[in-house]
Amino acid sequence: MDDAITHDTYVYRFWTGSGSNTAELTFFERDRAAIVFTSDWMGVRKEQSTFSCTVHPLTPTHGLLRVLTIEGQDQQKLYRAVPFPAKGEESDLSVEPDTEILYEYLILQAAEEHVQVDRVVLEISQMGYAGWNETFDLLLLLRILKNVSEEARAHKIATTLDKLEFRRMEPE
Repeated sequence: MDDAITHDTYVYRFWTGSGSNTAELTFFERDRAAIVFTSDWMGVRKEQSTFSCTVHPLTPTHGLLRVLTIEGQDQQKLYRAVPFPAKGEESDLSVEPDTEILYEYLILQAAEEHVQVDRVVLEISQMGYAGWNETFDLLLLLRILKNVSEEARAHKIATTLDKLEFRRMEPE
């Protein structure tokens, strides 16, 4: 993995007066990455999920993230699929044997402005009741979602991460 992205963290944030979704994508040494997704909306249990991934760079700014495990917790219980189940095993996340989740990432050369296309969200943001990353440096795209039931928690989380625009966090 290219040293230029080792230990880099990218963040996605979207919030309204009713709650928020956040995601952090961190690239670690030795071809590893993690995506931590938190959803906290009024009237719905807060939930946090961690996707542990291997990184397969295609270029220094473009590559694939293969999800190896998913762990998570809502306000009532811990759930995990570590690793994805083999044939004949079951998982709390309702993923099937031979599950595969693969994302593609693209790191931009320069930050781009996020354009909010939802008019209602745009209007409530002008009143100060919604916000999101104003710029982004990384785009995450879902490429493969195999053997995950549409009703499964893992399916909902995996598809929510599709097409998210992340902003690079400066090292502290």
